[in-house]
Amino acid sequence: MMKNFAFLLISLIVGNAFGGIIMGTVTGEVTGTDSAYVFVFHDFTSIMDTGIYYTEAPPPTYEWTIDDAELIDSFDYFAMALIPSGLPPASGDPVGQYPANPFQLSGGIITGIDIPLATSGSLHGHITYAGSMDSVKMDIYDNYNMLMGYPPVLEMTCDIDDADYYLDLSLIHISEPTRPLYISYAVFCLK
Repeated sequence: MMKNFAFLLISLIVGNAFGGIIMGTVTGEVTGTDSAYVFVFHDFTSIMDTGIYYTEAPPPTYEWTIDDAELIDSFDYFAMALIPSGLPPASGDPVGQYPANPFQLSGGIITGIDIPLATSGSLHGHITYAGSMDSVKMDIYDNYNMLMGYPPVLEMTCDIDDADYYLDLSLIHISEPTRPLYISYAVFCLK
């Protein structure tokens, strides 16, 4: 019993002193022989300050591990994954984020970071605008270029017919408040 306690104590100290481990599985629409790629982020004050960690999740199990000296207990982390058909990722590529983002390591480790992938989803919300909804549209931008230092690219423009809007889109276009390092974002504007 004392031996097990000593091993656990040493593991916790070593985990905190020498970095951490994040482990999980990519689930959902993961068929075929293509690997998934997992990205874990922290600190979104700017692209230069953001800690970005990535790894491959190979088939058939799609299990993954990130072991890095800079992963520590005191940060909030966000995980996402995708199976790209090329670079940049395209509409229809399976993509997803860990549903319980953000998460923190405890004792230098966290397991069970399972990321479900899907090829489509929805963007929805409510707009408060005193004018006619006939004059409101949503521009959806691909923000991937910003990761490479270029301006975002307008992907599509959608008419918003009602204050409560719901759009079915490819997930590669969806930006949510909890999604790390936005691949896409939406801007409301008047026609």
